[in-house]
Amino acid sequence: MKKEKNLADKITNLSDKAPVSSPFFQEKLVSKVNALTFNNRANSLSNPQTKNFNNDKGLTLNYKMVVEELVKIPQISSITEFYSKIYSIITQNIDSDFIAVGLFKEKSSCINLTLKDKLGNFYSTKVFLKDIDNPIVQAFCNKEIIFKDDVNFLKLAFFKKNAVILPLISVNKCIGVLIIEDNYARQNITLYNLIANFSALYSHNLELQEMSEGYANTDNLTLLYNHRGFQEILSNEISRAEINKQKLSIVMMDVCNITLGHAKGDEVIKLVAEKVRQNMREGDIAGRYGGDEIAIIMPNTSIAQAKYVAEYLTYSLSCCFIDDIGPVKVSVGIATYPDCSEDKEKLLILAEQAMYISQAKGYKDGMSAIISSADFNFWDDVALKSYAEVIGKRHAQLGINFEDELISKFNADHAISGARISAI
Repeated sequence: MKKEKNLADKITNLSDKAPVSSPFFQEKLVSKVNALTFNNRANSLSNPQTKNFNNDKGLTLNYKMVVEELVKIPQISSITEFYSKIYSIITQNIDSDFIAVGLFKEKSSCINLTLKDKLGNFYSTKVFLKDIDNPIVQAFCNKEIIFKDDVNFLKLAFFKKNAVILPLISVNKCIGVLIIEDNYARQNITLYNLIANFSALYSHNLELQEMSEGYANTDNLTLLYNHRGFQEILSNEISRAEINKQKLSIVMMDVCNITLGHAKGDEVIKLVAEKVRQNMREGDIAGRYGGDEIAIIMPNTSIAQAKYVAEYLTYSLSCCFIDDIGPVKVSVGIATYPDCSEDKEKLLILAEQAMYISQAKGYKDGMSAIISSADFNFWDDVALKSYAEVIGKRHAQLGINFEDELISKFNADHAISGARISAI
């Protein structure tokens, strides 16, 4: 009994020390597990019925098992999923009424707090840093562990037990807080501190991974999605539209008054991207499809709705004047799922083809003609010439002209197909 009391005193004294402020390496983790395991064994020898500190239900908090469960956490791409796993690990070992996680949002200068109780209910709130009397803010700003005999600061009357607020620190930076309700929080603080540091490091890594993926799919000049990112999102949105039985439109724009090598070319592209970003609807996704082509994915949008938004965008662009260039002019093509096609590649080809037809029709009263692929016959000469331009543009720098050859080929194939249908 004396050994048990000394161990409890030692762990209680650790609660007064500052939390570890840097991510632990594998060897440090192993040494901590070994230390905890040794203490468990010593405690077990002094009292065979007690392996560690008991909670209200009489369950035993096994330090070694908790750490092993942490190490076994698989690669998870969602912060919510990760903390749900942390919650499961802790609540399997103690009788905790709730666990809360708060992650700092620099833009709004607040901590977004999400609490989960033992019944699986969720509660969310924002804690602003200007509330300096709130212990959550104090733990975050001072990077210190705070024990509370009540949880009135959460303003949830049905939680009454003791709790500990731990800062989530990674590379000496506090990214949030972890709150655990436990009447034996002081005795278990060594383990909770380990969990907090592990969680902070894991969260930080997820954030960095998300940022790197964002950079990989972002065009450096326009800050819109690049071609790869646009294609990935379009595939997902078409799948969602198919499941929900909704329409989806693609609006493709080509900046017309940019000549190859123009000194202001980048300036015009950036301006168009900025105007598109400012004026497109919430939920629409824009990307730089090609050198001077910008495409917009419009979920749950019909042809008529897409035309209306495109008209507004072209009007906004026509009001922009650039020195030595004048007003910005764009050609606009639209293709809609499933009306025009159910295939992603065909939708993109049809949108680009409609864009070239728009370019061929020119401007009226300073506004470009907005063409949908539903407005023309794919096999007529204008449409075929535009489609040939879609393909031939990729080879223009080599001096190769496929337009006449492609049109002849398409017309020949169309004639043969028509003859076969008549014969049937």
